[in-house]
Amino acid sequence: MKIALIAYNYSESTLPLVKYLAERNIDVDYYYITSIKDKESYAFDFKKTISKLGITPINMEYSNLKLYYEKYTGISLNLIRLFSRNKKYKFINRILLKFISKKISNNNYDIINLVGQDDLFVYFHKYLKNEKIVHSLHEVANHYVQQKTSFKIIDYLTDKGKHIIVHSNRSYNQLCENYKLNKEKVYVVNFGLFETYNLFNINDISLVKREKGELYILFYGLLRKYKGLNTLINAISLIDHLTPDLRIIIAGQGDCDELLDINYNNKYIIINKKLTNEEVAYLNVNSDVVLCPYTSASQSGIVMTSFVFNRPIVASSLESFRDVIIDGENGLLVEPGSTQSLAEAILKLYNDKPTLKKLQKGVDNFSSSTDYNWDNIALKTYNIYSNIVNGNNNQRMS
Repeated sequence: MKIALIAYNYSESTLPLVKYLAERNIDVDYYYITSIKDKESYAFDFKKTISKLGITPINMEYSNLKLYYEKYTGISLNLIRLFSRNKKYKFINRILLKFISKKISNNNYDIINLVGQDDLFVYFHKYLKNEKIVHSLHEVANHYVQQKTSFKIIDYLTDKGKHIIVHSNRSYNQLCENYKLNKEKVYVVNFGLFETYNLFNINDISLVKREKGELYILFYGLLRKYKGLNTLINAISLIDHLTPDLRIIIAGQGDCDELLDINYNNKYIIINKKLTNEEVAYLNVNSDVVLCPYTSASQSGIVMTSFVFNRPIVASSLESFRDVIIDGENGLLVEPGSTQSLAEAILKLYNDKPTLKKLQKGVDNFSSSTDYNWDNIALKTYNIYSNIVNGNNNQRMS
């Protein structure tokens, strides 16, 4: 079987899938959609790949992926470079997509897997001359006020009865609640750890000066209201006098009024900027625990990133977190929005080092679990591809 996997964003979860499909001797051509000016994306870089419009092969000699893929002969890694996503380039990007789609169609793939939420995928569906297409969606509904999920592509997929993969039971249920669809064409397949974050060199980075005996907890990513930074700050204030050797790293891009309140508190290390891949890796390596006191989530890339570095998670007891975090085994679950519950969990890890070590061991065993092991995920995904190619009905996989 020969597969094309075309992704716009979500490189963290698609790059490992390509590798583990190749482990099963499946030929995969990977196309990552990006701007003509971009040099990196989440979990991988392509700094010296030619910057020209259209399809260009990724220069593996200058990418962090070289060692990850070098033994596989059935993999082709490419960029699809477009003009920026500014509306003024919409028409010319649409023309580009028409030519790009024709070139991809000429490769006669058995199946094409589109991955992403952007409206541009409507054009791919229209231009690709291949009826065997499955579309992977990471978000199917907004879960915070400012989120801009593209419902145009979801409307198109459900209206046309296209095959759809989602990555959590929550997303599956939301899709079924909000759209009329053929459930036999909707599949649930989890994604595993974002392995390629482990490929970055962090030796030249120095953001945190660790002191011996201190516990470092990390809150990182785009700073949004729904991520519960206010709950975290209030929780720390409750236990401040009990935790002299606790340090909290808050890292990521975003404007939050809460940062003004703690800017001069030496318990906090604030890195308010867009993080590079190397910095994400560095901060995880130099922390002990990661916090996700969210009020809403569909599935969290933070968990799948931090688990790569064997970091336990303290997270709100939301469905998406309960799917991956087993309370007391690889993390702790707290009541959403509860300052007291979060404070008690942090204090427990601060005072109880054996529990912290137990959770770290649980994280280390996580990827061997059936649902989140990349080899098993690749097998499930391949079976979906085969069913579509052969016209078989979906036996829902979750």
